[in-house]
Amino acid sequence: GDFTATASRVARWNGVSWQPLGAGFDGPVHALARLPNGAFAAGGEFVMSGGLVVNRVASWNGSSWAQMGAGFNEAVFALALGPDGTLTAGGRFTATGAQACRVAQWAGGLWSAVPSLSINTDVHALGVHPNGDLFVGGLVFSYTPPIGPGFSTNLMRITSPGSASSMAVTGTIVRALAFPD
Repeated sequence: GDFTATASRVARWNGVSWQPLGAGFDGPVHALARLPNGAFAAGGEFVMSGGLVVNRVASWNGSSWAQMGAGFNEAVFALALGPDGTLTAGGRFTATGAQACRVAQWAGGLWSAVPSLSINTDVHALGVHPNGDLFVGGLVFSYTPPIGPGFSTNLMRITSPGSASSMAVTGTIVRALAFPD
C-alpha cells in the first residue's frame, strides 16, 4: 500500500498486530504474489528497499527484500503467477533492462518481454487461468498482433504468443482479475 505509520508500505500480521516486513519500500506497493518457493514478490512505484536499489519489483527471501534482475523503468501495477511457476508483471513500464511494453515475465533470473505482445497504455490487472492462458486488463488499450487485425479493449486473453482475443467488459478500466481453483 501507501501507508507508513506501522511499516514502510508493506507489513505482515503476526496474529495480534501489523509488523514491518523488512525495510519496506520508498514508494507505494501495488501488487504482491507468492512465488513457487514460498517467497513473495512485490511490485509498485518504489525504487529502494532500505539502501538497496530494486527498481519497482523485489522478492522477499524470509528476512529481507532482494532485487529481481534490473527491475523496471516505471510502475508495476499487477503480478500474477502461472501454473508453470512463471511470474508475470504488468504496469506502466516499457523496459526491464530489455524492451518490454507493459507486460514482462520472470524466468531464469531475468525479466523478458512476452513474445509478440505490445500494449500502448497501462496494464492494471493480470490473471493466469489454470490452463495457462494470460488475461490482461487495464485502461482501453490497443493491441496489434504480428499477423492479422488489431483491436482495442480493456481486457484480453492471450492463449499463446501472438494469439490474443478481446474480451472487453463494460466500463473503462479493469483493475483486478481472479480465477477460482
